[in-house]
Amino acid sequence: MKKHYIAFPLSESLISKSNRFLEAVSARDNKAGALFADASNDLTDMLIEILLLEPLQQANIGSMGEKLVRICASTGAKVSHMLSAKLFNKAPMEELDKVAAHWQANLKDFQDGKGWRISTPIAPDFAQHIENMLQERGTSEEYIPKDMSKVVSAYEQLSDILIDDMFLGYTRQLKLGMIMNGVLNTGVSSVKSAIHSVMHNVIGSLHPRQLAEYVDHTAQFRSIDP
Repeated sequence: MKKHYIAFPLSESLISKSNRFLEAVSARDNKAGALFADASNDLTDMLIEILLLEPLQQANIGSMGEKLVRICASTGAKVSHMLSAKLFNKAPMEELDKVAAHWQANLKDFQDGKGWRISTPIAPDFAQHIENMLQERGTSEEYIPKDMSKVVSAYEQLSDILIDDMFLGYTRQLKLGMIMNGVLNTGVSSVKSAIHSVMHNVIGSLHPRQLAEYVDHTAQFRSIDP
């Protein structure tokens, strides 16, 4: 059975930072941890832009709602950046070897002409859930789902999957003490809750045409093993 993924294009900046990190690990350079934190921050900012800020441009939630979304995005980025610095900057090289292996495993070329991307696998049942949503969306200019809560839930689940693999997946390669684990879990839990709240308000406020455009936009990030 072929595996399904969510995969995002690599910016020139992220490609450069990725290469610098991997080269530093190979060279046993003590700057490797800080370089990975920098690459991880780029990845976080990209995901926040795609999942939160881009749909915000189409949403009809008023100035106060928009302000709350931007505060959530900014806070989420700051928490992620802070945790990355604390966790990776001084991580021992043997743990950074595992981080590098996980990073490289997530870099894939699906041989579809789109080049290398950063990816995370998704379970077959979630892949089918996305497929069902796309079939319901169809090809019309508008998308009026039978159950909007299922659409919102799908994007909330997607955000959880991305956080669990594209952030926590790397922290799991580290040996963390009880206190640092507590800080990490609290920070991640607060970010997830905030993102769920934002998605509920933003996606739920999209008009049918805007929702169709958002679903089409995010659908392009689905990939399958060649």
